[in-house]
Amino acid sequence: MQVTCPNCGARYAVDPLAIGPTGRTVQCARCSHRWREGPTAPAIVAPPPPRPVPDFVIRPPTYNSGLPALATPPAKTHWGRWLSVAGLAAVVLVIAAFVRLHQRAFDAKRSR
Repeated sequence: MQVTCPNCGARYAVDPLAIGPTGRTVQCARCSHRWREGPTAPAIVAPPPPRPVPDFVIRPPTYNSGLPALATPPAKTHWGRWLSVAGLAAVVLVIAAFVRLHQRAFDAKRSR
């Protein structure tokens, strides 16, 4: 926006937002004259020209088109649990066999 001093004719480029919607008192830097500068009327903006119609239309892809089908992941197996249960069972069997073997040996000594 151009602001012109009414006293000396000096012209200044001023941002319209600095003047505001209600106007503002301004001072000339050359002659120190003060005056009230009003807001400028908004410029009439011409509507943009209509866009030409294309010969063909490119449509955006639909959701998940062209992507491979999602496969469900295999169920998680808990190898840690299986191994710990199998190890515990092996330990129990070894202890049972050890006790049974020593029980026979103890019974054999007792019967003599």
